[in-house]
This record gives sequence, C-alpha cells and structure tokens, in this order.
Amino acid sequence: MTRARTARDDGLRPTPSRWINLGGMGKFKTWQLARTSYFVRHCGHPTANYPWYGERPNGSIITSGRDGECGMAFRNLDDAKVAVELDHAGQRRAIALTAAQRRAA
Repeated sequence: MTRARTARDDGLRPTPSRWINLGGMGKFKTWQLARTSYFVRHCGHPTANYPWYGERPNGSIITSGRDGECGMAFRNLDDAKVAVELDHAGQRRAIALTAAQRRAA
C-alpha cells in the first residue's frame, strides 16, 4: 500500500505579504488573508496529523478535496494558505494537493 502525498506537488507556496498573523500559539494560531474575510485556522487538537483548514467568509470550510470540499484538512500551514489563496482567486479546481486529484476534478 502506498501512502498519499501530503505536500503540494505543483510547487505553489503562499504569498507571505498577503497573510496577517492574528496571534495565538500552537492550536490557537490563526492567519487572515489580507483585506478579506478568509482565514486559516488550527483545528485545536494538539496531536492532529492534519490540523490546518481554511475558512471562507460564509463560514464554510476549505479542505484538500476536489473544489476545496469533501476532503481532509491540511498537514502543512503553507498548503492551507495556498488553498485559501486559490479559493479566493476563484480557482477551486486547483486546490487538490496532487496532480492526480486535480485531473480527477
């Protein structure tokens, strides 16, 4: 059995200047996409393997699945930030973490 990749394979990284650190430590950490109501939050569980998720202005969750829906949260903070940036830009189909997932979308 092979393990699914958990890091982006398209080389995308978040734009540091677009993110505002709202403070907090560890499981209370929150980031906001500048001049928007998009957030990246930690789920709160101290030993979670996939703790980071995005939150849209309407309160819905952004995950690693197709179109940012019906998937798992993100293992890496950078992956969650990229997903939020893509969702904000209207590119939901590009959120999936691997090329295979993006082709299937």
